[in-house]
Amino acid sequence: MADLWLNENSGIEARNATTQHTVAFGFTSASDSLLIFIAGGAVTHDDNDGTWTERLAPVQHAELAVFTKVSTGDSQIVIDHNASDYPMPWQVFEYPEDSTYLDGASDSAADTTWPTLSGLTSNEKTIIAAICRASAETTGTATAGSWTVTTNEISDQIIVNDGSTDGAFLAVAYEERVTATSVAPTTTVTIPGDDPFNSGAECQQVVFAIDVVSAAAVYPPFPRRQNTLVRM
Repeated sequence: MADLWLNENSGIEARNATTQHTVAFGFTSASDSLLIFIAGGAVTHDDNDGTWTERLAPVQHAELAVFTKVSTGDSQIVIDHNASDYPMPWQVFEYPEDSTYLDGASDSAADTTWPTLSGLTSNEKTIIAAICRASAETTGTATAGSWTVTTNEISDQIIVNDGSTDGAFLAVAYEERVTATSVAPTTTVTIPGDDPFNSGAECQQVVFAIDVVSAAAVYPPFPRRQNTLVRM
């Protein structure tokens, strides 16, 4: 079955010796669609123009931020940080008009414990989960796997410490048409051996729910033209 979003993309913004990143989505969103932007990194994240709503932002050695916005035709977001020259992995989703953010939960304790998101209705919804941590290793690759609840991993990204500033790890997964009223995703994180946090601790986790309106309902196909034979 086709995924319910209109567009999605992910990437890593490189170190740039400033306290700001401009993230190009790689698409221009439709007016009134729902945008969701997820950012991770060993710095804090704030949207520069104040037009986005920050929904979740657990912080430990890194911050994992979730922003939403009703689109005005956006094709980028500008993120401000509290320190300079840090990289930022990210993920963006665009959902059809009238889709809404329902609720979310987060955990920033120095462990790999995931939060439980409860109090949901039994209506179908999309669940998105993300995990982030500061990356102190200078070589190797961190990975996530063995997801539960949100079994479809869509991005798994890391940029390592360059000897000056920490990098970051961000993984995002989702599940569509979920009817459970309480969800608690889990995943395993494999950390390279030279990371001082190689126990997998110091992770930040979020889980949130989206009420997704069918794109077919919002953007129905044009009706087929009927040819009418007129007899004279």
